[in-house]
Amino acid sequence: MKMEPRFEILGKTPLCLKARPSLASAMQAFETSLFLLALGRYPAALTICASAIEAAIKAIPKNDLVGFEDGLAAAIKFAIRKKPRMHIKDLDSFRDTRNQFTHRGYSPEDDGRAVELILRVGYPFLTKCFFEFHSYSLRDSVIGGIWGQIEIARAVLDEQYRTMDDIYNQPKNWQAYATRALRHHLRYGFLDRGEASWSDIDRGLPDHEYTERERVRNNLESKCGVYTYTHCPIPSCMSHDTLVGLEIVHGDQIAADRLFCFECLFRLGSDDKILLRHLIGAELEKQRHAVLKEYGVSRK
Repeated sequence: MKMEPRFEILGKTPLCLKARPSLASAMQAFETSLFLLALGRYPAALTICASAIEAAIKAIPKNDLVGFEDGLAAAIKFAIRKKPRMHIKDLDSFRDTRNQFTHRGYSPEDDGRAVELILRVGYPFLTKCFFEFHSYSLRDSVIGGIWGQIEIARAVLDEQYRTMDDIYNQPKNWQAYATRALRHHLRYGFLDRGEASWSDIDRGLPDHEYTERERVRNNLESKCGVYTYTHCPIPSCMSHDTLVGLEIVHGDQIAADRLFCFECLFRLGSDDKILLRHLIGAELEKQRHAVLKEYGVSRK
């Protein structure tokens, strides 16, 4: 008896999976792409995402595959010819970049471009392939809050583009910043490779975990001045032992200035305001009145 395919982060499978067994290849390639992204292997993640797209299109029932030819370029053209509404801007750039990575390799300087194409082209087009040809929703099937983190990463990238004065003078691979929370979520929750652990910090210093944790806590609280505690924005953690340093803006508004989770050790600093706002802005708004009251700030 043939074994069922195994999936790590896809909790639901298409109803048509048994009739279209090759569809499992596309689903597993999508998962692998996410795990490669979590490890910072962005060009490889793009390449595997492209393989997932080709496999998802190739898994269409044979009687609907008349005119199909192997190869990513041919597969994309075939898909758009059958479903013109599937077209996404920069598909040609995605395909050309995949070809470059596949045939000529890649370097760390390609990381930013790979992240941008994955978030803006690869995953959205793959989502359309699954839905249009197999009635399968990635959004509803990915477990553990991963899809929400993908959307946050895309929103952060879009805001970076809107707010940057000069994109061409940004640090190399600045686009990868948008995936920081997504990568930590995947590593901490699924790959067991978070940014660090207290055992790493206290290595060689037995029985000092509590002392070191409190030292860090006291240091951060004194630096912040105004702060609150909330749940961690990383879905695989959600610890309520997460310190958020605050700024009081315009007298009656609060904004996150830094964040540190004492459980999963996810951290953001004062240079991470865009990501902070997307991750915990809504939660802070719920706490705004209580924080202002606690610190004796009058509200308008």
